[in-house]
Amino acid sequence: MMNKKRTQLMLDVIKKADISKYKSSDQKELKLLERQLERDLKPIKVRSAKNKGKNLQNKVCEKLSVALDIPWSNSDDEALIQSRQMGQHGVDIILRGEARNRFPFSVECKSTETFNLMGTLNQAKENIIKDTDWLIIYKSKKLKSPIAIIDFDVFLNKVIDK
Repeated sequence: MMNKKRTQLMLDVIKKADISKYKSSDQKELKLLERQLERDLKPIKVRSAKNKGKNLQNKVCEKLSVALDIPWSNSDDEALIQSRQMGQHGVDIILRGEARNRFPFSVECKSTETFNLMGTLNQAKENIIKDTDWLIIYKSKKLKSPIAIIDFDVFLNKVIDK
């Protein structure tokens, strides 16, 4: 992703250019690029950002539910797998009982185009639940599917059965 300064510079150059001297197909491409750059400069609305985050949390709950064969629910406060409501303190995915025993991670979800690894890592460590390891699930437009970020030593211990 380009930084805002570079995006603004490109947009300014396109707007100042006399595109009438270009052939029609190139003019269409320049107009399309101009619209894309303008959209990239427009900040995402808070509601849209929260929806992106909530959608990722629900997707993670759904995948964990299938993998563990444990149902998940956002409406049942006693569900073993649940997505935390937006704006509440704590991990993004609530795991209870058998779900936590079988998947001992404190999960933070991030769906963003501007990812702050250290900030997210600090948040994951602050919200860690006793006897679990932190796990970050990250999604952006450029990724086909979410990725997991985990401490390397924890990864090795989980992959290599000790």
